[in-house]
Amino acid sequence: MVSKAAEGIYMIALPFLKTRVKSINEIKLYLIKGKERNLLIDAGLNEEGYYESLLKDLDELGVSMDNTDIFLTHMHPDHSGSILKLKNPNNKIYAVKEEADITNSLCTEDYWKARYEQYLIEDLRLSYDEFIASHPACEYFPESAADFTIVNEGDMINIGDYNFECIITPGHSPAHTCLYDKKENLLIAGDMILTNAAPVLFFDQDLDDPLNEYLKSLNIIESLNAETILPGHAEIKFNINERIAELREHYDIKCRQITELLKEHGPMTAWQTAEYTVKFDIPKELKDLSNVSKWFFFLPACMTLRYLSGKNLINCRQSSEGVNVYYV
Repeated sequence: MVSKAAEGIYMIALPFLKTRVKSINEIKLYLIKGKERNLLIDAGLNEEGYYESLLKDLDELGVSMDNTDIFLTHMHPDHSGSILKLKNPNNKIYAVKEEADITNSLCTEDYWKARYEQYLIEDLRLSYDEFIASHPACEYFPESAADFTIVNEGDMINIGDYNFECIITPGHSPAHTCLYDKKENLLIAGDMILTNAAPVLFFDQDLDDPLNEYLKSLNIIESLNAETILPGHAEIKFNINERIAELREHYDIKCRQITELLKEHGPMTAWQTAEYTVKFDIPKELKDLSNVSKWFFFLPACMTLRYLSGKNLINCRQSSEGVNVYYV
């Protein structure tokens, strides 16, 4: 579905036909029309039905990829999946180097084995095959490497009447990047700020404390005081600073809950912590959930424990098996 999001900017909202992340059921891409070239923000899933819908919407806008470049906010497959389908000899894909490199690694087994090792340290209790079959971001990624045009923090991308500054906001991914037009006070935010959920945080290459990085990035976004925000999912009209306050409170509550659990029950791993935190939200045991659903309790436990330990608010030691055990 195509609609006007701002002057010269069109939102393409496309439902996910299939995805492991049930709370996020569509992605919003943005097409910025220029005089000679256009810019598409993100590319969506590498899934045939999704791609066909995207082509129909681009056709409705009268847009050809021959004169339309792509800006990738971050490497997750719901944003990067279709870049190879959209890339041709006449256009470019812009991204910061960290996100470009990881996007090009998604199709390799070495990348996923390295991620698996990160989670084993936090007591992940899934086999490697189960990990691949259930990890929320391990689906619909590009099938091979793409040729990127690298941008850096502070670089300007001028398109139509907009002059966008690249602002790196790590946390949701290692170098998640927003675009900000100071004159229009407009922020293209990717997954940095969402109204219907706190962004899912993952361990990744060179990203061992995602929550700490994300909270620092919230400070960056808050300092912009943007009036208009165009996110990658959910609503596009909301007060950004009110939402930032809600997100901070959300993470404060998680930190307090988990600290109290450690005080009450003694030393625990992230997986053991998730066995308790699941009961805060649903009347079920972690072991009774699908492997996909387990991630949405295990991941917050990992990120909160790692953050609290990094701030020296709790302690961490490694067991004889090399697993992190947290305690107060």
